[in-house]
Amino acid sequence: MSLIPFDPILLSLALILPVCYYFLAHRIVYPQPLPGIPYNQTASHRVLGDIPDLVTSVRRTKETSKWCFSQCRRLKSPVIQLFLRPFSKPFVFVDDARETEDILLRRTREFDRAPSTAAFFRTVLPRASIVKPTDHEFKAQRRLWVDVMSPAFLRSVVAPNIYRSTLELVELWRLKSRVRGGGRPFEAHHDLETAAFDAIWVAVLGSELGGIRSEIAAVAKDVEQQVFQTEEEHDAKDQPANMPVAERSDLYEAIQYLNKSIERIMASPMPVLHHWLIRQTPTYRRYETIKNREIRRILRSAYTRFQALKLSSTFDSQSQEEADEQHQHDTCAMDLVLRREMIFSQRKGITLPSPEKNLEMQDELLMLLVAGHETTANTLSWFVKFMAHNPSSQARLRQHLQAAFPSSSAFNPPSAAEILSSTTQIPYLDATIAETNRLAATVPLIVRVTTVDTHILGYKVPKGTHVMCNSRVTEPYDDDNDNGMGDLESRRSESSRVAMVKHLNGLGGEGKEEGVKRAMRELDRFEPERWLVRRKVKREEGQDTYRGLEGKKEENAKEEEEEKEEELFDPGALPVLAFSAGPRGCFGRRLAMQELRMMIVLLVLSFRFLPLPESLSGMEGRQRVLRSPQQCYVKVEVI
Repeated sequence: MSLIPFDPILLSLALILPVCYYFLAHRIVYPQPLPGIPYNQTASHRVLGDIPDLVTSVRRTKETSKWCFSQCRRLKSPVIQLFLRPFSKPFVFVDDARETEDILLRRTREFDRAPSTAAFFRTVLPRASIVKPTDHEFKAQRRLWVDVMSPAFLRSVVAPNIYRSTLELVELWRLKSRVRGGGRPFEAHHDLETAAFDAIWVAVLGSELGGIRSEIAAVAKDVEQQVFQTEEEHDAKDQPANMPVAERSDLYEAIQYLNKSIERIMASPMPVLHHWLIRQTPTYRRYETIKNREIRRILRSAYTRFQALKLSSTFDSQSQEEADEQHQHDTCAMDLVLRREMIFSQRKGITLPSPEKNLEMQDELLMLLVAGHETTANTLSWFVKFMAHNPSSQARLRQHLQAAFPSSSAFNPPSAAEILSSTTQIPYLDATIAETNRLAATVPLIVRVTTVDTHILGYKVPKGTHVMCNSRVTEPYDDDNDNGMGDLESRRSESSRVAMVKHLNGLGGEGKEEGVKRAMRELDRFEPERWLVRRKVKREEGQDTYRGLEGKKEENAKEEEEEKEEELFDPGALPVLAFSAGPRGCFGRRLAMQELRMMIVLLVLSFRFLPLPESLSGMEGRQRVLRSPQQCYVKVEVI
């Protein structure tokens, strides 16, 4: 019997190769966790990491961030890491509103705009400020546009256009309330998106799209043709009415197509290649041509008009009268920026190039259009749902609005100036807007990248790590859990602890910790009252400025006391993250808040939002770039 000769080299290789393979698989193929930060153990042994679990959840819920932050709860830690990109560093997720606020507001030297965010928008808006790091070029570009968001410009130039668009929306919904005998639910997001786009287009470019007017014409024609309500329609009161939809202009379709292309690019694992493929399609080329032609035509028209005017060359030092005189020539944001550039050129003694060749200005204009209308439309879509789901909050809001504008009615609404007047304080309106922004979470993820090695709640996070912050305020984590974190407060940065002390010292009336606990209760509920505090304020005899129903003047002699307890809006009751924060926060925040305020006031004074059947009232969201409701139906009753 012959035996196979024993070879120690082969035996050694047989033992070493599996070990090397195992080592290489874990070091190269499998995800490499950051030391000390909690993660899913199972995912660390898969090439795709957490991706399979995420995909399964998104198919079921239509929301990406919902699953990601649920892992924080599962791992019992407000800071975790997820493996969402093969062969790359893990992403760090932060589910703590105070820490997120601290990162955005006070630790800007440690965190900056993430390159991945810039990469998505760079494919469509390569010269806009949103794609630039926080450097000198970014700050210079922001300074050029800063006056576009000044309160004076927004009130005098932008507000009248938003007001007109909102009144057109009210007119449209009055018509829709009469379709097929009236009282039928109808889809609302399309109308809110059209109205918001009409408003932002005229605010940015000065021309009118007329989207809502086209919808009014289509619905009015349908109403005129109705002779009587059929038996089938009478029996379908809870079924959505099939409303006519107006044909959109080529320009509207072009902007919408480009907007949706950003969503597709952001959902792609290879955004640059995906955008290149989109650019090769005839549809993209057609809509790109339409968009460029129209924007350049508007720019050329404004440039020609300003050339005919004698502009002051001292923009930064002109008197108020000179500023008012110049502002009357501004019809939109583009006018203001173009005029400022022309004045700068005059001062430097140089010739301003044709704005048609100013690609940076064109990209910035397009960024305002793309980012401005859809965030507002999505937030308003959540608002009308919150009103239908919370009739007591809706009734209280209407009661406060009617008290603030006693001479107004559904067909005689308050003016834009009255709604935005600084002397008309309506705490419950402010609280409703804050609660809508909080619970809607239209931008659910705020992404930053670490620019240095740093710490987040005591965990070491190396330079170059993507940090995904939850924009929603969630329930606090238990300090006594078994994840080894210990006291959470002691792990916060000094700037975070100092900010909390200042906030607690600023609370009045009901106290310090009690006020914070009250604001943090039942965070899944729509409750504007969490933003209100009761404080004693001095009240002059005969003062009748509206400060809420509790502060309204009465004839009773007891009202003439030196101090009176009133209900006031506390903007710092919870961290406000709907618009991000800090130097990279939403540039159009003031415009968005003005638009929300005006549209909410006029809609609530014009309609009651009635409860809907369960089949039409789901509160599930859908997350693409932004978060919107999966269903957005309304059933309105004209007041």
